Amino acid sequence: MGNTHDIGKAITKTKDGDDMIHLRVPKFSFLLSILAMLMLASNQSMGREAPQVAALRVIAIEIDGKVADSVSGVSMTTAAEGTARKVSIRKGDAIAQGTEIVVPSRTVLVLETANGNPIRLQPGCGYRTGSVSGRGETHTMLFGKAFFSVKHALDFFNVNYNSFLASVRGTEFSVEVDPKKEISFNLTKGKLLVQRDVKVRILEGDKVAEMKASEVLQQGGKTTVSYRLGIDEYLQEFKTFREAEEYYRRKLEEDERSSDYDRIQGGLNAMGMILNTLGKNRNAIGYYERALQSALVHGDVTWEATIINNLGLAYYGLGEYHKAIEFFEKALAIQLKLYPNGVHPDIAGSYNNQGIAYNGLGEYRKAIEFFEKALAMFLKLYPNGVHPDFAKSYNNLGLGYSGLGEFRKAIEYFEKSLDMFLKLYPNGIHPDISASYGNEGIAYNGLGEYRKAIEFFEKALAMQLKLYPNGVHPDIAKSYNILGAAYDTLGEYRKAIEFYEKALAMQLKLYPDGVHPDISASYGNEGIAYNGLGEYRKAIEFFEKALAMQLKLYPNGVHPDIAGSYNNLGVAYKNFGEFRKAIEFYEKSLALKLKLYPDGVHPDIAGSYGNLGIVYNDLGEYRKAIEFFEKALAMQLKLYPNGVHPDIAKIYNKLGIAYNGLGEHRKAIEYFEKLLAMQLKLYPDSIHPDIALNYYGLGISCSVLGEYRKAIEYFEKLLAMQLKLYPNGIHPDIAASYNNLGLGYSGLGEFRKAIEYFEKSLDMFLKLYPNGLHPGIAFNYKFLSLAYEKTGDQARAAEYAKKALDIENRLKEK
Repeated sequence: MGNTHDIGKAITKTKDGDDMIHLRVPKFSFLLSILAMLMLASNQSMGREAPQVAALRVIAIEIDGKVADSVSGVSMTTAAEGTARKVSIRKGDAIAQGTEIVVPSRTVLVLETANGNPIRLQPGCGYRTGSVSGRGETHTMLFGKAFFSVKHALDFFNVNYNSFLASVRGTEFSVEVDPKKEISFNLTKGKLLVQRDVKVRILEGDKVAEMKASEVLQQGGKTTVSYRLGIDEYLQEFKTFREAEEYYRRKLEEDERSSDYDRIQGGLNAMGMILNTLGKNRNAIGYYERALQSALVHGDVTWEATIINNLGLAYYGLGEYHKAIEFFEKALAIQLKLYPNGVHPDIAGSYNNQGIAYNGLGEYRKAIEFFEKALAMFLKLYPNGVHPDFAKSYNNLGLGYSGLGEFRKAIEYFEKSLDMFLKLYPNGIHPDISASYGNEGIAYNGLGEYRKAIEFFEKALAMQLKLYPNGVHPDIAKSYNILGAAYDTLGEYRKAIEFYEKALAMQLKLYPDGVHPDISASYGNEGIAYNGLGEYRKAIEFFEKALAMQLKLYPNGVHPDIAGSYNNLGVAYKNFGEFRKAIEFYEKSLALKLKLYPDGVHPDIAGSYGNLGIVYNDLGEYRKAIEFFEKALAMQLKLYPNGVHPDIAKIYNKLGIAYNGLGEHRKAIEYFEKLLAMQLKLYPDSIHPDIALNYYGLGISCSVLGEYRKAIEYFEKLLAMQLKLYPNGIHPDIAASYNNLGLGYSGLGEFRKAIEYFEKSLDMFLKLYPNGLHPGIAFNYKFLSLAYEKTGDQARAAEYAKKALDIENRLKEK
């Protein structure tokens, strides 16, 4: 099984509460896929029998070449017990499915499957019984040598060793495994199809496609083949995407001229896989559909399962998660018939793929259920508990809990994943390790521990620079993007832009035609940073660039990234004061999300309702704003039925603000207090930007009620938390807090103290926006003008009023 990188969406908060969407900032996740499920060769149909209770029986025992009735010292691990024990075996004993056997030295064990197929285990051989039913059989080699003889026609007869598969029709052959060194296949009679995992490198974009390579052994031709173990085998290297695509297209033409069913199926599947790797998912679907039709005509259920799964992956790549789930469910149903004991890597892969798709839909609880099923099966498949699939399952569970906002639990799983990768790759340098650092960083970002998050992102980047010493690789570009997003969250927008520009420059080298999802993502992210700087026109330019590219990439106009760009344009126009235009873009985004998620329940849909509520709130249409906030809240309570989630907390905040606008300040305080109670559950260390935001809401409500002392208490709590969150002491939110404290003291009539805070706020805004053009600076001058007027200093009051007006006029011109 291969693994792909899920490109997710990292949500950050702008100061006024809109959800800006960082498009395709990676979650570095390992999404186990069955990009090339096993090619199981048999087109002969037969009656379907019920699965056998005893998969195999011992039909002969030889010790030192002599026939014996029994042998002692056989190491046996049953699926039920999970631990090895030494046992005596007698001729006629039954061996259950899922049993691991290690044959003693000087001994040969001859087993017979319930279908009458003999297996001869040589001295020192390690072997695991797989699934045996009337449809077919799967067996697993652990080490040593075994001879297999297939006497009866089946839908499939497979022998696996890690990434190697031998698929047969009426064949006699042997498999010999020397772990970490070599695996050999030797044919005696019939035909044997040997498959192995290989990689194909494409230098343009530094893409790696995970493929299946096939070799046929048959009488009259090649009868023996050996492969080295413990290495990543790169079958081919191409300079460009076009070269790779043309090569596999020509190869498919050769396969079709051969008229060999297995070759044609393999060629169609390989063509689909390479197109998926290149992001041409729609084109891949056409090849998979041809392969599926052929499998149905031949009654080949194994190929049918393979191709249905791969169709699911193609639709997942298109963002059509519901359709992807349909295909994953169909593939799973076939696999459960093929492997009736229910334990097989392909079944685990299907559970995992369904989890990934539900994660994409925002149904995190359901995703976690599937990830846990996959993990449970891996524990049965690899009872020693150390395997890349374990690490990847822990990682995916971390992503599920991150989606639920349970970041501490997510970190536990990410750390388990990292620990296992460090065992698997003891030199400590591997793409999976760098990805684990990245994921842990994202979880700390969710907790509001931004500096710690950046530490992990920098670890990930440092490792990538070792892995790819020429410094040009998609993962490095993505790390620059995610570091940019982290600094954006800290309010260090100029630093964020530096990282976004590094990412964009690298992507333009990687994808010289200039059209790629990662490039559109970088445009979007740069737009978000300029939005934070208050340069809304520039932000809109970048969002429009991102949108134009996405409409080329997804010409049917239906994709989560397009919805994200509409959303971001809405935020920018709202901040620019063009509220009606903002509503147009928010409504476009919402309409698209309702197409993408037709059951109408998704975190992104709730986010759109929330954003529409914010803009109506800004228009002073508070009742309409509350309607949208309540829609968002109702959806979130469906998504997170335990009622505790960061998104629910944010809606309480927005409802509090709207009721403040209506003048119902006591009701607003009720929501802010509910919010505070939830935040203290979510963030037990009581330090988080969302808690800070709530102190702001409580402070404003108390100010409006004339309770200025109480308001100042909340603003001081807010400031204290912000100084912990942003330890360099420079951030737009800190400037805003100084401003709010000034307003609080103004309400008390303590204008000299108010002026101190307004001046602190102004000083920080001028550091943040050195060109002096920002609405926050204009507000500060206004507040200073009013305060000086109250102290009787009319000259200073007039000076500041003039400065405020000058900035407002210049902003309008810009």
